[in-house]
This record gives sequence, structure tokens and C-alpha cells, in this order.
Amino acid sequence: MFGRLLPLIPLAALLFVQACGARCTGSKALLVNRYEVNPLDKAPLSWPSTVRAQELYADGGNSGNLVWRYAALSLFEEACLVRSLWEGGSVILDFEADILQTETRSSRVREQWTNETLAFYGESQRHGPSWKWLMHLGSSGAITHTSHAAAEQLKLLGKMDFVTTRGYITTTVLQNDGIDSFPIGCPSMFLNLRKDLGSIIHDKTVTLTNRSPTGIALAISLPPPDGHDAIMLSHYLVNLLQFNSRSRIIAQTLDDFKNAKQYGVPFQRVLFFTTMSTWLASLLTFDAVIGCRIHGSMMGVAAELPTLVIPIDNRVLELVEVMRIPFATVKQVNLSTSFVHLFQDAPINRLLFDLHRRHVARTLRRTYRSYNISLSERFSAFD
Repeated sequence: MFGRLLPLIPLAALLFVQACGARCTGSKALLVNRYEVNPLDKAPLSWPSTVRAQELYADGGNSGNLVWRYAALSLFEEACLVRSLWEGGSVILDFEADILQTETRSSRVREQWTNETLAFYGESQRHGPSWKWLMHLGSSGAITHTSHAAAEQLKLLGKMDFVTTRGYITTTVLQNDGIDSFPIGCPSMFLNLRKDLGSIIHDKTVTLTNRSPTGIALAISLPPPDGHDAIMLSHYLVNLLQFNSRSRIIAQTLDDFKNAKQYGVPFQRVLFFTTMSTWLASLLTFDAVIGCRIHGSMMGVAAELPTLVIPIDNRVLELVEVMRIPFATVKQVNLSTSFVHLFQDAPINRLLFDLHRRHVARTLRRTYRSYNISLSERFSAFD
């Protein structure tokens, strides 16, 4: 069923996910998806992992969530995934990106998510103690240790069989509490499986930096609207539209629309996507991607475009650092900064980028194989 939900992308240049009809030869897994209706209100208990355009607003109103969900789902053969505990299986794959209670997030929301996770974990253990838990997560700041939710989360994480994180910051936080984890970044780094992807982007970046700014069409993502840095960066990024009439703002949330309107961006210069295929096809008409949104930037990487991220929080920073995505700090940017110089000063390290993806792919294949779960045959490209 899952394969039918994945949009097919007729672009030979990219090894995007396609339904392959492979038969599952090992154990089956339940891929947890937080951005659905509260599973504890359902009977039977289930966190389905569908990727439909009409579910965008169940994704928290952020089209970027489509990207990582699509990527997480594409890690596995569709025949090896089940939709509920009652279908039988042996591994729960929890891609809850923000489980950690942090000082920078709403305590009430974190508490609710923690309670849901604990309840689901307890239900899985009552259903069958043979279920193994493999979790991918991240932290947006330091854990508030006085929080009851934080204590319960750490206790839960200590029971996990295998934990991956989105970067070094989260891994360090967990390590300080005696929990081992493997920093990988975001599964969206595997939307394009060309082994030489880093070299392709590097060569295009070199060509880009020798061009006039007026000849470069940019796909631009704005920062979330809160904070002084966000105001300055929004001004800077909106001003980039003046260099080329083909440049566009790529909105991922309703706040992005409001932000663009506030800074006088005409509606026709803002794009919004509800499917992966249309998003990717549109990006192929641009020359480069720049901005503050991580998933919009990863779509640029998938499209083999020069991509530069300007992180405004630890969440995005640890992702770009571990995946070796070119980035510029907020301190490197002011209203007169040349965007061409930013690309020039932060070229992609083709060797480290490609080596990291190969290392992560091989480690995940080896680890999942130890639980008798096979990654998609797509990953044989890294063998």
C-alpha cells in the first residue's frame, strides 16, 4: 500500500523513491509517525505512515514535514512495513524528531508528546515484549532536567535498542546522561542516491560563483518569524528577489506567507507545494537554493543544486553540520552581504559529504540487518 502513496517522479537524474514491489524476506516494522491524529484515540492503536498531499495540515501545517516523512518511509521496502501493532512485526521505528524536552520549546506540548510516547511504548510492551525500538530524534536546546517530562523521556530513551540523532548537539546531550546514539542528520539526505552527489553540487557551485547575481534564479526560504535575527534575515532574503525576476520565495508554512506579505513580496513570487514531485520539478527551474528552512534546503540538495543554509537555531545547525551541508552563520550576514560571496565562502566539501552519506547508509543497513529488517534495495548503491 505504501508504494501506491508515494508519488512517482519521472526525472532520470534523480533516484527518487518508486514502488518496486519487492517482497519482504525478513521481519516487519511499524514506522511511527507523530503527525497524525492522536493514536491513543483510535482503536486499534496505530500510527500510520501515509504520505498524502491532503494530510499536509495534519503535518503541523508545515510542508517540510512531508520531506522527512517521505524520506523516512523510503528507507524501507513497502512490504516490510505494517500499520499497527496488531498486524504483527518485531521492530518499531520511531522517527519522532523532537521528543526531548527543551528550554526552547513549549513545556505543555513536550509533556503531551512525552505522555503519548510513553503510553504507546507501554502498549507495545503489553502487546508483546519482543518488539524492539529504534528511534531517531533531536533536541533544540538543553534538556530541562527539572522537568518531569524530561526525566521520563530520558528513562524511555534508556530502554531503546538503537538511537540515532539529527546531530552532534543531541548526541552530546544524550551522552551526558549515559545514552549512546549515532548522529546521522535527516533521512532526506537519501532522497537522491547518486554516490557522487557532493561532487556534482560542488562543480555547480564553482560555476555559480563565477556568474553575475542578476543571472542567478534563487529558491529562497524565509526563517520562522520570531526574534531579531529572523527580522534581519527576512529583510536580507526578500531583498535577494530584486536580482533576478525568476527568483521565488518557497513558503513552507502559513507564517511564511504572512512574513512575505509583510515585507512586500507580491503573491505571485511565493510558491507553496503539497507534493514532493511538484516541489522537485519546480526546483529544477532554479539555479540555487538559499534560506533558513532545513527541509526546503534538503530538497535543493536532492535536486542537485548549490544550496546554502543560514541556521537560526541549534536544530538546523546540528543538522547541517553533521550532513556537511554548506551554511553561513547569522553573524556572516548583513543587509549588504553578497549572496554569491556566501556560496563562495562555504563550498560543499565533496569528499566529506559523500563519505558521510556512505557511512550512514552502511551503518543503518548493518544495524537494521541485525534486527532482521532490510533497508530498501535502493541503498545497495552505497555497497
